[in-house]
Amino acid sequence: YFAFVPIIAVLILNILLYDEGVIYLVLLGLQISFYLLALCGRSLQDSEKTPFYYALPYYFTLLNLACMHAFWRFIKGEKQVVWKPRTG
Repeated sequence: YFAFVPIIAVLILNILLYDEGVIYLVLLGLQISFYLLALCGRSLQDSEKTPFYYALPYYFTLLNLACMHAFWRFIKGEKQVVWKPRTG
């Protein structure tokens, strides 16, 4: 549930260290490219067949954003309503 914390930390550290060496610049470029692929996946989500190289980063990013949103609501003390399906 807390996977978004190291992901945000890595992004911040890559931004802070990008001029310290080529590896940090490459890693920042890869991370930004991943999030751009996720953005493309978001724009293509309504198409019939979204390629996996768009869908996978989008799903991963969406899942982590949902975890971050749920954690924020938990910290604020908001109650989570659970859906109960009808029976019969």
